[in-house]
Amino acid sequence: MPGTVMLSTSVAIVADTPAVVLLAGGATVFQAIWMLIWSYAFAGAGATADPLSIIFLIVANFWTVQVIKNVVHVSCAGTAASWYFSTNERNPTQAAFTRAMTTSFGSICMGSATVAVLRTLRMITPRRIQPQQNAVGAVLCGLALALASCLERMLLICNHLAFTQIAIYGDEYVRAARQAFELLQT
Repeated sequence: MPGTVMLSTSVAIVADTPAVVLLAGGATVFQAIWMLIWSYAFAGAGATADPLSIIFLIVANFWTVQVIKNVVHVSCAGTAASWYFSTNERNPTQAAFTRAMTTSFGSICMGSATVAVLRTLRMITPRRIQPQQNAVGAVLCGLALALASCLERMLLICNHLAFTQIAIYGDEYVRAARQAFELLQT
């Protein structure tokens, strides 16, 4: 029954601090606006067929989406920590969002950049090489994609824990990621 306890606790937190729902909705609107702007820029870069611009825009898109998502995560985790530790803040969601956008923003950007670069590398790695043309290349590309996929999953889990650590204790990214990795090892 631990799942039901966690769910009921989450519902209690949202009931006590409904601003987290507004934060998530605002982030969704902001992300939609970003995607419109990015699509326009990507169409322009695609028309010029400049590969560096296209790769830069892909990294920028992955990074921005990750930053928005992680700001919401850190804000919600900070709100939950305030609720759990009974800090009696007047508006815990606003306080957590302010911390996420100021003192923790560099850590959020750094952690998001690692995921963005890895996703871009996965995206630009050739998916199919005809084995009859280059069997070694086909095997190496398959191995590279599998390794990048595993690394990305591990990084996402580690980042999730690290960002929670950042939200609760205000740690910097490297220290929080190290502690998250140690937690995963144990």
